[in-house]
Amino acid sequence: MIWLEKEHMLYMYVYRMVLSDIYNGKYQFQDKLPTLLELCKIYSVGRNTVRSALIQLQNDGYVIMQKGVQATVCFQLDSFENQRQYKQAIQDSRQMIIDIFETMEYLLPNISVVCLHRMTPEQFFELENKVNQFSIDCIKSEKEMIQELYNIYLYAFSILDNSLLNDLFITFMSSIYQPLVDTEDAHSELKRNIKLIKRTLKFLLKFANRQNDFMVKHIIAIMCKSNAKIALKYIDELCEDMDVQNEKQFVWVGYRNQDYLYVKVVLKILSAIQHQTYVKGISLPSIAKLSKKYDVSEKTVRKALDVLREYCVIETINGVGSIVIVDNHYDKSVLFNSPSFQENIKVFSESLELISLILPIMMMKVLESASYQELVSIKDKTEADSLLTLEPLYDYVAAHCNPCLKTIFEELKKPMGWNIFVGRVVHYSAYDLKEHHNEYFNAILSRDTYRLCQIVDSIFQSSLKTLQLHMK
Repeated sequence: MIWLEKEHMLYMYVYRMVLSDIYNGKYQFQDKLPTLLELCKIYSVGRNTVRSALIQLQNDGYVIMQKGVQATVCFQLDSFENQRQYKQAIQDSRQMIIDIFETMEYLLPNISVVCLHRMTPEQFFELENKVNQFSIDCIKSEKEMIQELYNIYLYAFSILDNSLLNDLFITFMSSIYQPLVDTEDAHSELKRNIKLIKRTLKFLLKFANRQNDFMVKHIIAIMCKSNAKIALKYIDELCEDMDVQNEKQFVWVGYRNQDYLYVKVVLKILSAIQHQTYVKGISLPSIAKLSKKYDVSEKTVRKALDVLREYCVIETINGVGSIVIVDNHYDKSVLFNSPSFQENIKVFSESLELISLILPIMMMKVLESASYQELVSIKDKTEADSLLTLEPLYDYVAAHCNPCLKTIFEELKKPMGWNIFVGRVVHYSAYDLKEHHNEYFNAILSRDTYRLCQIVDSIFQSSLKTLQLHMK
């Protein structure tokens, strides 16, 4: 069942985030974890999800749970047994860490340049101040150094005001974070690292001030490669002669407080109306049939129908069922006064913005090795859908990325179904190729990735501008 898969991803996400905080020393031996409600708030999930994560942490020997009190950390890295357990967990995460660093190397240079371009002079000055404060006088430990680096990156990314981007970056850092070593050699290396990082960041800002995007991207890519090399050296030395027992996969759940099961049903029904499978005046299938059709519970179907009634798409008549009362035209006044519609627009906009930053980068890399038959297949699948969207290209690129990027693409795609609905309300062309399809198909078949990126970027930027106007 789909809902079981979603619940598994959610509790594994919480499990990984808490485990990272245990490894990096935020929660130490015999410390109490935050309360159940506090953990729900921190990770934007429900009580059952947190309980499942805590039970798994207890089963794996990291915490002890007792009725009526907060979970207590029982993991102690100094003990031989726990060291062995930690090393195995790190070895099992090796490929995932490689994938994350590769993903950051692909994405962070371009995203950082976009953030720097959008900064006001005052914001750039504030960023310079943060870099200047990154010094051995203010930083006394490796943990503080990492935290200050986090703050610099998060400040830069905050310019986009995209909660998804911030959350993704935090998840990256939590997934690759290693415990700290407290030795004389480590302190000497810390001083060297702080000086080197500060000098590198100052060079980066110098080139950013000159609008030299090539050098900014180059420096960030080098930083990602260097960090990857250091992390893998640490893993290989620590886990020498150890085999992988249970390979870990990157886990990220973008909008954890959004129930995409009922949204999925809403969007499937809206899509069916768009394709005239359900037309004005016709009755929808029964709740039981919709439950079976979309592989969800009847409770989820009822919630979806409640939303469709709120949006004046259907009305329910006792003894008759749910009747479609629209023909692809929706009442704007009803929708824009609906808090849930406004929230869905925001979710959609943030996902679309992040896709617009990621898809063109990965298109350049993936399509270079695509066969001519595969390119023809993308074109044919696009033409087969009367809506003409970027979805076949998106799916092809996602399928040919590393597992970390695949997870990101899958999460970002979930809200994209709102495009069908939103497009009918605000009249914009997000994900829509109708005005560009000839150029788009020619660019695909000729493998002109540069022109293809221009077309895709043009569609995304036009869509985002229109959305931003309607969200104000």
